[in-house]
Amino acid sequence: MMDRFNLNTIAAVSLGLLIFFFAWSTAFYLLIGFDINSIRPWSIIVFLYHYGFDPGYMADLQISAGIALIFSAIVAGAIYLSRPKHYFGDARWAHSGEIKKADLINQSGILVGQQGSTYLRNDEPGHLLVAAPTRSGKGVGIVIPNLLSWPGSVIVLDIKHENHDITSGFRQQHGQKVFKWSPADLDAKSHRYNFLDAITDDPAHRVSEIQQLATILLADPGPGADPMWTDEARSLFLGIVLYVLDTPSVPRTLGEVYRTMNTNQDLGDVCEHLVKTRSHELHPACIMSLNNFAKKAAKERSGVKSNLTASLNFWANPVVDAATSASDFDLRDLRRKPMSIYVAIKKNQLQTFSRLLNLFFQQATNILQRDLPG
Repeated sequence: MMDRFNLNTIAAVSLGLLIFFFAWSTAFYLLIGFDINSIRPWSIIVFLYHYGFDPGYMADLQISAGIALIFSAIVAGAIYLSRPKHYFGDARWAHSGEIKKADLINQSGILVGQQGSTYLRNDEPGHLLVAAPTRSGKGVGIVIPNLLSWPGSVIVLDIKHENHDITSGFRQQHGQKVFKWSPADLDAKSHRYNFLDAITDDPAHRVSEIQQLATILLADPGPGADPMWTDEARSLFLGIVLYVLDTPSVPRTLGEVYRTMNTNQDLGDVCEHLVKTRSHELHPACIMSLNNFAKKAAKERSGVKSNLTASLNFWANPVVDAATSASDFDLRDLRRKPMSIYVAIKKNQLQTFSRLLNLFFQQATNILQRDLPG
């Protein structure tokens, strides 16, 4: 089927040529005194066929052609200016030609709509955004159909918990490993995910991965703010996480990092003790970070500690601590085998737990970006 846009273009060009040749014929007939009652749009073509560009008529042909051009331009301008005004937009449903041109007729990909009995799918590697008001059908129209048809791994931010309730059983029946991570669920109905389990044991890369976590937890300060407190808090975070990872007798969790930060003893004294007694077994970056903190003045240590503690306050909540105490799934498996992770949280908890969710999704993104898709 020919694209409707091309048909409209052909029609517009044809109409324009018809107007031009009719105007040229009329102007020429008037100039040379022919009977204007016999004018047809093709009269000038008939004249040129019989007489060609006879020198005796050349001036009249040129003048009449110029008049025809001016008249045609005036008509085109009038048509353009008289078009209906779209004060409230001109959005419409795409027609078949536009759908085909947009490459939405595919056997696989993200479901974006339906035309008749044909499902429209986007199979491009780019990002997709669906924007619509609340209760306009984004979930039932886009999210749930895709969860019932997408064969690959997914991470779903499940605000209403309905995506898990409706689609998890279906996905599990079709070979997916299904997990529901709900770190704020008061009934503790949640799988667990430990952020530190994703940190490599390779000493060459361990520090950079912990620094990535620190950058997510401790965002850069706003314009004009002193970055020193954030930088020092990130350094302390690096040191304590390395200590936790290299100490078999304590849990390797962010909850343990929080508890280490809030020990009854002075944190500066704790760091100094670790530097003195375990410098031979802890990572060099750990010793440097802890030693740097221990040597600060008490007031400065207090400021650094307060800054870091504020970013870890989620782990004062025993529900969050339990939900991050171990890992029932590994984000590194998302590319290795089909799995579905539903991140379930209630709408009224979003603001409170936004930074925790940001940490999860950002770490997932960082992990998936370590290697190119294969």
